Formats: sequence, structure tokens, C-alpha cells
Amino acid sequence: MTTATQLLGLPLRPEKAEAQMRNGLPYKALERTMRGTGFSLKDIARSLGIPLRTLMNHKGEGCLSANESDKLYRFTRVFSQAEEMTGSAKEAHDWLTERAPALGGVPPITLLASDYGTQRVEGLIGRIMWGMG
Repeated sequence: MTTATQLLGLPLRPEKAEAQMRNGLPYKALERTMRGTGFSLKDIARSLGIPLRTLMNHKGEGCLSANESDKLYRFTRVFSQAEEMTGSAKEAHDWLTERAPALGGVPPITLLASDYGTQRVEGLIGRIMWGMG
């Protein structure tokens, strides 16, 4: 299974990864996320609540903002958890895009723009993994 750190290409040492997050992830981290998760730039932008044009502009700038980096990390963390739960990146992708009755009938990916929504998705993943979902 792929971890969020691996998906983003972050350094293994937490203090270095934290510094990179604070300074903004390189645009390549977003490209790695698209390749590793199967989600398009449009899908990721929508799920993070970031305008597509904003993310497209960062390609030329080479770097995401600290806030966007935090949101992207949150996305990859949930994806990694879903991958662990389902057993594959393809199944994680499918699970995140299917309506979840336990989340009010919305796809989990639609809740990742906020920390509160992300916690709901992570809570559901935990319940499923522990056989309580």
C-alpha cells in the first residue's frame, strides 16, 4: 500500500516533510498524486475546494501554497487509508467516488474539502476496517 508521504514524494524525515509542507509542496507532488490515485486534476481540485484554474497556474509557478499543500496531504492520507481498506488503488478510487449511505448518500471524495468532512470519511474507513461499518 502507498502512504501519503510516498504519494507526495515527501522526505521520510518528519521535520523535513513538515518544512516542505509549510513552504508549499512542489507541483510535482500534485502530478504524483494524480498518477498514484487515478484522479484527474479536475477531480482533485473539486474535492479540495480549490479552483481548477488556481491549480493549473501553479504548474508554471512550480509550487502549491501551504494551505493547498495541507489539503493535498489530507487527500492523499485518506486515499492511502482507502487503499489499505480496499486492497488496491483502483478499488480505493472507486470507493471514494461511490455514494456512501453512512455519509448521507454522498461520495466520500466530496467531503475532503474540509477537515470535518475528512474526519467523517476517516471515521467510516476505521469502522469498516474494524468490522463496524
